Amino acid sequence: MKTIQLMLACTLLLVQFNSHATEEKVENIIDSIKPFESCTPASLHAQQALKQITELLDYQGKAITLCRSTTIPTMAAWSKLLRMEKHPYINWKKRPVTTPHISYNPNYLRQLEEARGEVIAQALLARQVGHHIKKHTDYQTPLAGLAPTPAQVTTTDYFVGILLARLGLNSEQLVQAQDALFNLAEQPEEGLLQQRQERLLQGWLEGGGEPTTLPEIALTSRW
Repeated sequence: MKTIQLMLACTLLLVQFNSHATEEKVENIIDSIKPFESCTPASLHAQQALKQITELLDYQGKAITLCRSTTIPTMAAWSKLLRMEKHPYINWKKRPVTTPHISYNPNYLRQLEEARGEVIAQALLARQVGHHIKKHTDYQTPLAGLAPTPAQVTTTDYFVGILLARLGLNSEQLVQAQDALFNLAEQPEEGLLQQRQERLLQGWLEGGGEPTTLPEIALTSRW
């Protein structure tokens, strides 16, 4: 009798386990990027700049939507959560379906162009495209992509180098661009500057820039 009861109990547990395993679960993803939900269309100038940059970088991903925003200080690469779909390999999971976006502060870029020139503004935009190329904005919780790590920013300097080379800059202009880029206050700590310089030069050479070396980065006072 006890044996029969034990078998019935095991069968019941097995049925409950199987029904739980086959139950369709919804990924608990909180869309935390409400400030980015609305997208004010970018200016024609900005859209043309992005188009040129994606062509020069041979960008092959989904079309990037460019948004004007005065609520962010500079720029942010992010992916907008559209919906969830079944995971192709795990039947009980779902995965996010997103589209790539870049938000930029038009006041910041205007001031940057006036102070540093249009090439530097384009270089910052190329870095955001680089975040999408490197899939830094592919994440399970949307906010994770809004603050790239210093190491991630370092890898995107490679794409800045490619852009500068394909824009036709010479080695002297590359040095000037380096000093301008690495002295922007929002960039990572000084300990990564050598790595950033190496990535910049690597992209420059692979983008067809003339063989050259870069001098030590001359940082200016930030205050």
